[in-house]
Amino acid sequence: MKLADVLSWLKQYDASIAEFRRILEARPDDVQVRRKLANVLIWADRKAEAAEELRRSLQGR
Repeated sequence: MKLADVLSWLKQYDASIAEFRRILEARPDDVQVRRKLANVLIWADRKAEAAEELRRSLQGR
């Protein structure tokens, strides 16, 4: 997850999003990863996708 975080800090949003999605393939119920992905999606101006990830994170609680 550190790579995805670093990529987002470097504003390499597409790469960060891809890395978070790869992590979620292995850990689909990881709420923390979903919320971090949602944050990056917001920063990348992909708000509809971010809203969906936030909704999924709430269902996973």
